[in-house]
Amino acid sequence: MPSLRPPIAAEANKVLDLLDPARTGIRLVGIGPEGGQVHHQYSDSDSHVVTAVVCRTNARVIEHIMLQLAAGRRVHSTIDIVALERLARDVELVEDGRAEEAKDTVLQGFTDLALWNDWLDEEDPENEELRDQVLAVLKYGVSAIKTLAQALVGDPSGADVTVSTVHKAKGGTWDRVLVDMGDVPIDDDDDEQLRLLYVALTRARHQVLWAPPEPKNGAYGRPAA
Repeated sequence: MPSLRPPIAAEANKVLDLLDPARTGIRLVGIGPEGGQVHHQYSDSDSHVVTAVVCRTNARVIEHIMLQLAAGRRVHSTIDIVALERLARDVELVEDGRAEEAKDTVLQGFTDLALWNDWLDEEDPENEELRDQVLAVLKYGVSAIKTLAQALVGDPSGADVTVSTVHKAKGGTWDRVLVDMGDVPIDDDDDEQLRLLYVALTRARHQVLWAPPEPKNGAYGRPAA
C-alpha cells in the first residue's frame, strides 16, 4: 500500500465503510503531515498540474489525453494506442459507408448509417463502452486519433502526466492525481465501482482532485458541506 497523507486515507476509508459497513476489515492510516489534500472542486488550471489522471473507462482516458496535450503537457498513457488507432480507422470506414471493411465486429454491423447515428445518440445503448470511445474519436477527429502515437511520450519518466484507466494504474502511485469515474454517481451497493474508486483514490500520495457527480438517493457522491 502506498504512503498516503491523512486526508487521502480518510477519503479512501469512506469507500471502505461502504464496502465493509460492519467494519470487520482494516482501515487506512495516513502517514506524514496533514498537508495532503482532497479537492472535490477544482479549476482547469489545477487539472493541468497533476502528475496522473486515473479514469474508469478508456473513453475518459482519450478525453484527458487530448485535454492534457491541449494544455501543452508531455503526456504518457497506458492506453493500447494500436487498438485506438484501429478503432479510429474503423470509425472512418463506417462514416464512409464501408462498415463491412471494419475490423471491429460490432462496427461491421452498422451498414445503415441511420442505425449508426441512433446508436451514437442512444442514452443507454448496447456496447456502451465502445460507443463512448467512438464518440470520443468523433469529438476530437479521426485524423487526430490516428496520429496520437506521435504525440504521446513513450517513457513515463519523460512525461509531465500519465493518463490511465484504474485497472492499468494498479501498483502505480503519483504525487497529484485527478480521478475521473464518469458522470454517473456510484450506487452505495455497487461493490465493483466502489473498489475501482478505492484503487483510484489510493494512487495519490499528496493530492487528489475528484469531483464526484451530484449523488442520487443511495449513491456515493459529493460530501455534504
